[in-house]
Amino acid sequence: MTLSHKISSVFTLIGYLAASGIAMLWGGYFTTKVTITTVYAALLKPIWAPPAWLFGPVWFLLYISMSIAIWLVWREKTTPPKKMYITAHACWWTQLILNAAWPLVFWLQPAGIAAFATCALLAVCVWICTASFCFISRHAAMFMLPYAIWVSFASTLSWELWRMNSAA
Repeated sequence: MTLSHKISSVFTLIGYLAASGIAMLWGGYFTTKVTITTVYAALLKPIWAPPAWLFGPVWFLLYISMSIAIWLVWREKTTPPKKMYITAHACWWTQLILNAAWPLVFWLQPAGIAAFATCALLAVCVWICTASFCFISRHAAMFMLPYAIWVSFASTLSWELWRMNSAA
């Protein structure tokens, strides 16, 4: 690996971390400043719902993990890029946009069906992204796996929040 390629690789990783960081800051604003402190605290929650303080640290680690995953995919790029590589990147960017949208949807309609639908769609996208990464880099898919599991859990929680609070 040449020095210029190493430098390019580092800057690419920084770029993916920055993109994830922007999504994290956007979602974090709604989650910590608006949703967690007021809306989430007032909702009826299942006994298995995590405490509000846990969301921040978990999401911080997941954003780093998903950035490393896409970077590992980027490192496998061929010239010209193959269809699977392009698909994997499209999946990653799609899930990142949905990831950033979910807190806003939840804030606009707390524990509503739209929040559940957005989270469920995000979970599907993350699983598709993880599967597409398997064809390029098994390590990348492994870095996406905790995220896929967490978002699936979050979808289940979102469903329960909607179910428990729709009649309240």
